[in-house]
Amino acid sequence: MDAAVFGDHPGIVQLCKDAVAASQIDDIPFSFTVICKNADKLEKEFLAECPGIAHPTQGVAVHKPAFIKISPGSEEFQELLFVRPKECSDPEREKAAAFIQSASYLIVYAADADRNLTLAMYLREWYIKTDPFFTRLPFIAMYCENRDRAEHDYYVRSFNRDASMINALVLPYRLFSAGIMFPDWQRFAAGVSQRQLADEFEEWMKEGDDLQRRSRLEILAIQEHGRWNRAMLSRGRMGASAEQLQAYIQRGCSSHQLHIAKLHPFICSWERLGDTDPVETGMQKEYSFIVKQIHPGKEPSDIHEIDRENVRKTPIFLREL
Repeated sequence: MDAAVFGDHPGIVQLCKDAVAASQIDDIPFSFTVICKNADKLEKEFLAECPGIAHPTQGVAVHKPAFIKISPGSEEFQELLFVRPKECSDPEREKAAAFIQSASYLIVYAADADRNLTLAMYLREWYIKTDPFFTRLPFIAMYCENRDRAEHDYYVRSFNRDASMINALVLPYRLFSAGIMFPDWQRFAAGVSQRQLADEFEEWMKEGDDLQRRSRLEILAIQEHGRWNRAMLSRGRMGASAEQLQAYIQRGCSSHQLHIAKLHPFICSWERLGDTDPVETGMQKEYSFIVKQIHPGKEPSDIHEIDRENVRKTPIFLREL
């Protein structure tokens, strides 16, 4: 078993002692590693308190915990999860990458209780996100003072809340794109009712012939998808490949998005989404094929239509805010 401790709690030194005392079983491979930004300090403290482990008596088998100085929340840590260990030029970096990727038991032990929860969620996200086929699912243990609150926050989904809030924030810019704006400072100072803005947007959508109306809708839908992409990226989400999508749906995910790893297959360009008519291409085709294959009775969403419908509902959003 490969166990890794993430965090900077002073009690990690005692945890290392207990691991040496209780987990040393002959003929069973075991490793215990501390990963944090002050690992060198904790290592010195541990070896100072256990000099016999630093210089073991000949013939006495003892496992010495390893210490890796790296912040779990850093870009370097994320790179070690992505990289192939044998491709590392630095032997120490290769060793660190190999261990971090193979760890089967993670212990989160930060000095701050809130940080403990945040770090555990962060590790869960990145261990899943950096494994294309979701075979790397280590057990994660953490200390929490309020178990009910911790369980709620650990499993809560922020996707709908984030999407709704950011969609509301962007409405003034959508109105501006449609040519609906405050013509002078007096009107701005007096205030313009949201209902009036909604009426103006509806009138704008009805102007011209059918071809002009569809063209305007398409322009705003493309803008909406670009806006949604940026919103998702700003919340730490990343695009998912068709292979990843298939892997996590096959493993029981009921949705096309994987919330706990912040992966979403529709985070891509409008062109990459592809078409639904007359011939499916791009992500729409790949997504539809996967859904129909795994859930024959489920009708796949029309991805482009989701963005178009969001634009059509602009007056409703304005009136209900």
